[in-house]
Amino acid sequence: MKKKLLAKKVVAVILMMSLLMVSTGTVFAEDVAEKTTEVEEMQNNDAVIEEDSEQNNDAIENESNSNKVEVNEGTAENPSAKEEKREFSTEEEQEVQGNSIDEISEEPKIVPVIQYEAHVQNIGWQNAVEDGTMAGTVGKALAMEGLRIELKQLDGIQGSVEYETHVQDIGWQNAVSNGELAGTVGKAKAIEAIKIRLTGEIADQYDIYYRVHSDTYGWFDWAKNGEVAGSVGFAYAMQAIEIRLYEKNSEEKPIVSGKTYLTANNMGDVIYQAHVKNVGWQSKVVDGKTAGTTGRALGIEGITLRLGEHMGGTIVYKAHVSGIGWQNEVTNGTLAGTTGQNRSMEAICVRVADGLEEKYDVYYRTHVSGFGWLNWTKNGEISGSVGYATPIEAIQVKLYEKDSSEAPETTGVSCLSRENIAEIEYQAHVSDIGWQNAKVTGEIAGTTGQNKSIEAIAMSIKKSENAQIYSGGISYKLHVSDIGWQDWCKDGSIAGAVGQGKRAEAIQIKLTGEMEKYCDIYYRAHVSNFGWLGWAKNGESAGSSGYAYNLEAVQIKVVPKNTSAPGSTSNSFKKAPPSTVSAMAMRANLYTSSTSYLILVNRSTHKVGIFQGWRGNWNNIVTWDCADGAVGTPTVEGTFRVGSRGYYFDSGASRCFWWTQFYGNYLFHSVLYNKNGTLRDGRVGMALSHGCVRLQIGNAKWIYDNIPSGTTVVVYH
Repeated sequence: MKKKLLAKKVVAVILMMSLLMVSTGTVFAEDVAEKTTEVEEMQNNDAVIEEDSEQNNDAIENESNSNKVEVNEGTAENPSAKEEKREFSTEEEQEVQGNSIDEISEEPKIVPVIQYEAHVQNIGWQNAVEDGTMAGTVGKALAMEGLRIELKQLDGIQGSVEYETHVQDIGWQNAVSNGELAGTVGKAKAIEAIKIRLTGEIADQYDIYYRVHSDTYGWFDWAKNGEVAGSVGFAYAMQAIEIRLYEKNSEEKPIVSGKTYLTANNMGDVIYQAHVKNVGWQSKVVDGKTAGTTGRALGIEGITLRLGEHMGGTIVYKAHVSGIGWQNEVTNGTLAGTTGQNRSMEAICVRVADGLEEKYDVYYRTHVSGFGWLNWTKNGEISGSVGYATPIEAIQVKLYEKDSSEAPETTGVSCLSRENIAEIEYQAHVSDIGWQNAKVTGEIAGTTGQNKSIEAIAMSIKKSENAQIYSGGISYKLHVSDIGWQDWCKDGSIAGAVGQGKRAEAIQIKLTGEMEKYCDIYYRAHVSNFGWLGWAKNGESAGSSGYAYNLEAVQIKVVPKNTSAPGSTSNSFKKAPPSTVSAMAMRANLYTSSTSYLILVNRSTHKVGIFQGWRGNWNNIVTWDCADGAVGTPTVEGTFRVGSRGYYFDSGASRCFWWTQFYGNYLFHSVLYNKNGTLRDGRVGMALSHGCVRLQIGNAKWIYDNIPSGTTVVVYH
């Protein structure tokens, strides 16, 4: 037996060496024949080799001869064929690869391929794709209307692919197979769901996986082997699909953890549907998706909510409706709000009950007209607005397990309410009295009927630990005799003059932060010889100028944004007649401005006048000397508007600070400085610039800091 095995090994070694030499071109067929003869002699001389062993060696010898012929043919007739034969016949490569001759000669395995093509709204038929590549579109709001699916490279495996689609306004169609059309073409009807399965022998060897991207929902998880993918009963258009084949024992199959479809029996944890003004009932949405609309000024009028069948428990909700107020609570799919009455929902409360509240929190937020999305709230708290007369336009609702790290934050404003308006404290310094006690929103600071003037004032927002109270600040300034309008003060700092004997004549007040976003601040002035004037708001002027009349008292009220004023808003600010002002001011009253400021530039007198007010009531608050354009480079004349602005620019060796543009390259800016910050040319009151209007640096900065973009600028001669 040992000799028998030794002989076999010798034969194999000789054959390998022979073939190797042939493949490298060092011997010819005759050399191979000689080696073969030596092998035959060694076999004949070995008496212990059995007949079956001789037959095996003959088979090996024949196989060697066969290889010899192939090598000769490749060498003599077609040299290029030599390399091709090596891939499957040379034992050199077989040894490296660790394979037997029989293994190398096997055909490579042919794997079936799934091919599919989509017909898409406004596009038509797309090119066919294969094996998990996306067909359709995402992010273009285009529905898939038709689909063809077929198997390729079956290589003798029996079977087919069958598929059926759920189509808009049609429902489930009959199943089709092997490249036939599912869905429709030319009917503008979206595919909404699909089922795909394999049949025959291939179904025993492979699983077919598929997932779809639907309008509103996005990508579903993977379905397989005839399961539903997509949605039924929601009118969500299918927009894209991916399909893959996996061998039954494949470890690469996707792990399914999410929803693969939505139907009446498997919609989600919470399902809700909105009735929208001018639209009617929308499709149902689930689990945090948006019901309603945004950006269309359409309020939600009614809503239904219910829980998925797998959840158990009860969902409880109530609506605050315009013209009605809070309705009673309803449950599990009952209408909250109204339909057909043209009444918008303004707020909503949602909670879960019957044991579900011990495991879950229900989170929700609303999109409110004029304010956008408010913050998330939960478990029966108010979302929306009360007392603002603003409709809810959209809503999102989602359940989270208790203490879930995925739950949204609930800090910030989730409900707009009068109760959330912070209180304002203000204190006046009055001539001959000094500082009075602080007043709060709605009360009067100062005096009436005593001919005493407010000289200074300070204001602030009262702090609150209530997280729902709006945050923010307050800014204010006074118009003071012999000074004019001072700079803005804020949050408790003193505006006006204390101990200087100067009277305040007018006031402006505005809010900042959430207070500004969600509230309007109204205020009115009591002026000597006039009494109480009308209500001004949000930075407007209240009081008088040009009369030398005292600002004697101030009253402040804060109301929800865009709601009614607390009284008449007429004649909130009195200004002396135009006859008491300069020629420039008389010219100013011929113009309008989109802001409360107006700038005039007189090229004849080289003056810049700053005005505040409105057409017919412009108040010249300050006039400065300027250096306008020289004769050869005059400043452009006409009516313009303030545009961009910046800190400085360089012009040759000069640097100009605090520039404000009003037309093309024409700017207000400082006089000329060297780049090291020293003054280069500080002249004003003459025509000498390249066309811009030069001002002393403090005046240029004042325009930069105070004049809003869009302010009218008039340049004349």
